[in-house]
Amino acid sequence: MLVLISFITLIILFIFQEGNGELIYYERPDENGPKVSNYSKTMVSDPSSLNQVLTMALGVKGHVEKKRRLLHYNQTRIHIDEVSGLGNFMELEVSLYCYQVSQL
Repeated sequence: MLVLISFITLIILFIFQEGNGELIYYERPDENGPKVSNYSKTMVSDPSSLNQVLTMALGVKGHVEKKRRLLHYNQTRIHIDEVSGLGNFMELEVSLYCYQVSQL
């Protein structure tokens, strides 16, 4: 049996109202429901300049404007997003400790 799993790879630059930003690279399976994501992130002091460089090097696949409310409960981050032109969304993100194993 051959099982093909499609993955999504994203590079996302968040530009915050305060003028700083965050660059996130992540990979995750392209499937519905819970999934394991691998990611790396770094804070950015000049996101506008970095945005120009990334746009020149990689192009732009999309632009999203959203307001996010972030709540925490134990190991779970609760993202409540209001996305311009798309509506409201909620995401639950659970971070595992090094001694924990995913049940997915």
